[in-house]
Amino acid sequence: MKFEELRKDNIIFSYQTGPTYGAEGADGGFSVTLYGNGNLRYCTYKLMDQISSMQIFKLSKGQTKMVYDVVAPFADELKRIPAELDNGSVGGEFQDFVFLDWTIKTSNIQKAYSRMLCQRRLSYYKKYKENIKYEDTILKVFQKICKRFKKQEIILSLHECKMREDFRLKVTW
Repeated sequence: MKFEELRKDNIIFSYQTGPTYGAEGADGGFSVTLYGNGNLRYCTYKLMDQISSMQIFKLSKGQTKMVYDVVAPFADELKRIPAELDNGSVGGEFQDFVFLDWTIKTSNIQKAYSRMLCQRRLSYYKKYKENIKYEDTILKVFQKICKRFKKQEIILSLHECKMREDFRLKVTW
């Protein structure tokens, strides 16, 4: 999809994270979603998918295109990644990514250093080799998006998100 074709319901990029288990009402993570019209929705959650807070921010067309320009070249490669990945981990945190309306669900995603894994955990590497490749691709695109956001003074990592207050619209929940 071309940038000019994007509408308010198209997701350019979205990231959500939270714990895989815990007590109801505890911190449930956050999500950030950039739509085709430049709206950037930031939510925090309580466990059991209860929205704790929601804020809407507005990015300019140029700022929105900067993020689109990161995702678009990887769109075909990302769509070849299975919708759910399994790296053998249990517990910890889940991460859901959306790139141009394509959703990928992961848990405990992290950069894999293939050479070290081959030497230290060969059986794990052999079993999850494809998954490792997919997670590395996702993280490469995610890190590029984080750099573009940082240029706009939005701090995003796998574990936190901080927005510029002057981007915020007068809508909060």
